[in-house]
Amino acid sequence: MALNLKANREVRPGQVRARFFAKALAIPFCVLCLLGGTGKQSESPAAASGEELFAAPRVHEIQITLSEEELKSLRSNPRTYVSAAVEVNRIRHEHVGVHLKGSVGSFRPIDDKPSLTLNFAKFGDSKNSSDLTKIHLNNSAEDPSFMNEFIGGELFRSAGMPVPHVSYARVRLNGRDLGLYVLKEGFTEKFLGRYFERTDGNLYDTDRGHDVDQEMKNHAKPAEGTDRRELAQAAEAARVIDPSVRWKALNDSVDVERFLTFMAMEVILGHRDGYSMAKNNFRIYHDPVSNKVVFLPAGMDQLFGKADLPWHPQMAGILARAVVTTPEGEKAYKARFVECLDHFQEAPLRDRIDEVLNILREAVSGREFHSIEAEAQLVKRQIAARISSLREQLREADAGPLQFASGVARLQNWTATDVPRNGRMDRQGLADGVAALHIQAGPETFASWRTEAILASGGYTLRARVLARGIQPLPFGKSSGPGLRISGASRSLPVSYKPGEWTELEFPFEVKSEKQKVEFIAELRASAGEAWFDLATMEVIKNP
Repeated sequence: MALNLKANREVRPGQVRARFFAKALAIPFCVLCLLGGTGKQSESPAAASGEELFAAPRVHEIQITLSEEELKSLRSNPRTYVSAAVEVNRIRHEHVGVHLKGSVGSFRPIDDKPSLTLNFAKFGDSKNSSDLTKIHLNNSAEDPSFMNEFIGGELFRSAGMPVPHVSYARVRLNGRDLGLYVLKEGFTEKFLGRYFERTDGNLYDTDRGHDVDQEMKNHAKPAEGTDRRELAQAAEAARVIDPSVRWKALNDSVDVERFLTFMAMEVILGHRDGYSMAKNNFRIYHDPVSNKVVFLPAGMDQLFGKADLPWHPQMAGILARAVVTTPEGEKAYKARFVECLDHFQEAPLRDRIDEVLNILREAVSGREFHSIEAEAQLVKRQIAARISSLREQLREADAGPLQFASGVARLQNWTATDVPRNGRMDRQGLADGVAALHIQAGPETFASWRTEAILASGGYTLRARVLARGIQPLPFGKSSGPGLRISGASRSLPVSYKPGEWTELEFPFEVKSEKQKVEFIAELRASAGEAWFDLATMEVIKNP
């Protein structure tokens, strides 16, 4: 099947709809991937321009030369640009701006293996003749497979979302071999031109604030006090109380069609460090043509790590929460999520990873490749587990909510989790006729009984009776002893109970989504002792 890759890459506003997405992802993945190519290294020494760097997957050679003064500057002020000479595939560029990048997990100093930003247009006396503007070299410290950013970018792009291209590079700094890097295209004017009719809109990132109601950095107009009215309008729309009015206000200020795909893809990929679930790693572009903000994915070096991440998680970003807490947004999000997942297939993803491995094999040592290949195999297994979990979650979500009688629903089908070392978990019948879930602690116990149910939106209380004896607290933490909670929530204080006597436990919580799977937990945290949870009293109460 032929595919016009250039047309697919240059998606314009208004084209990103469910119809486009379905057609795009129905194409075999290895054909769809926008980096294209056969996986063989080009024999040409070229690839000096921005287009050539990302035209086909390969490992580029990049050499950076810094003076001792510039090295000293990066040691003391790593985020401040210095001037360097940079060779890209043996083509030399003078006066290239270089600074270090990376957050807590990935940042490395200049004398280690630093992540770097190269800005070929930073200094006015630059002698560059190519169209290179800005690229990023990521050390992949948090992704030893070197696959997540590459696969994540291709999946977002196949869904019609604007996302920078990704390739690879072998980097040397003053002759020192730094090893393999993930090479990323910057959020440049040329990048914006592939997706938007105009490129003179404001481009925001998370250098300062991390949401539309905060002071985000504007790269288009970096001076303080510049107009950020489009962010203020989006934030105002998110704060509208009436859901129907909010939905209209959101559609007036946010490209909701793209945003629905953006949220769905972040959740499918398990991008827990993105906007939707963490208010991190994203950009926002204000499209002057539509006068709406568009969210752009970024920082995808940690994907697929939690297979059972909920398909409808608690959203952290205020716009994500604002969308899914309207009836229209809730329905549209699920429809878009199902559509995305239907085309998220394991086999083509597995094949694509193998293609990339064949490219990397020729550019790294045997020992390096062995490590990368092992981690890439883990990514394949994570992808398979993620797909399986999401499909199972959607099947469960299609089931009806937990049924209540007079405002009370009994919880059943409890499963033992994290059985303690030198302890045990079982079901017991006590002398007083009580059937109970039992936990006997070992020296370091974080054990729990768990079950799940679907709940409609509203306020609830998880309730049960517990009998505890001989409990010794852990030497750390604030919540030793028996307790109740739901997954994703914490017990703020230890439970007050009388040893050897039945004690009523309660844990209030709220469900904000129209229909959500909730995991219920009856747990014991202790270094000694045991606890029994009365099965007949383990129930959920619908609050008035």
